[in-house]
Parts: sequence; structure tokens; C-alpha cells
Amino acid sequence: MIFGLDGDYEGGYYLGHFVCPPTYPAMAPNVKMLTENGIYTLNDKICMSMTDYHPESWNPAWTVSQILVGLVSFWIQDEYTAGSVYYGGSVHDQKPAKTKRRTKDAFYSRAKILKHPKFIECLSQYAEQIGINQNVCLP
Repeated sequence: MIFGLDGDYEGGYYLGHFVCPPTYPAMAPNVKMLTENGIYTLNDKICMSMTDYHPESWNPAWTVSQILVGLVSFWIQDEYTAGSVYYGGSVHDQKPAKTKRRTKDAFYSRAKILKHPKFIECLSQYAEQIGINQNVCLP
């Protein structure tokens, strides 16, 4: 789960899924988003050199923590790649639609994650520490 981001993502909670193959770290993990964030398409492979989308670029020295940092860095730089949400039109036309979508996704993310089966299974016991169960007014 990723949270604590600024800008369009402020107040949002985002759940992703890493699947490490049995041969990890020799082979790259599969990375997907399980909740909407306005940048990556749900349940689509994310195209990054640190994922199995590009096995030729994989470096076995990369850790899951480093992959997460790379994912978030790519995410907040507003880059388009395979697995990204496409808003249509020119780059300038996309900005208002992206901002509106991301702010909406951030606003509704708490309720969606609290009901998500993976959150319930893996992280619900940490809800208080994470702060996801607090009522917060988002921008």
C-alpha cells in the first residue's frame, strides 16, 4: 500500500500487487495496481525496467523497496507508459482530466481500500497505525 503522496494524490491510499516468481531475485516481479490512482490501469502489468514487463532490463540487485521507490517516482512524474490510463487528446488537454480523476480517486480511496479483500486479509490489523480508518476531509 502506498500513501502519503502530495499534489493530486494527497490523502489517497493505493493498493498494489507484487508477484515475485519462484526464481526471484533472478527474475523480475510482476507489478499491478489493485485500486484506482488515475495513472495506472487496474490489474494491468506496469511497464518499467524494474518489472517483468521488461525482463531484459531486470537487475537482480533490485529489492522490493527499490522497486516501490521507482514505481512512485515514475508515477508522480506523470509519465505515460504501457499500463497507464490514457485520457485522450493532446498533452495540454489531458491535464484537467487527469487532475480531476486523481483527486477523485484519492478522495474515494480510503473507502475502497477498507473493503478490498487484500487489505482485509493482509493489512486490516494495521489500519489504526496507517491512519486509513480516520475521517479526513480531502482537498
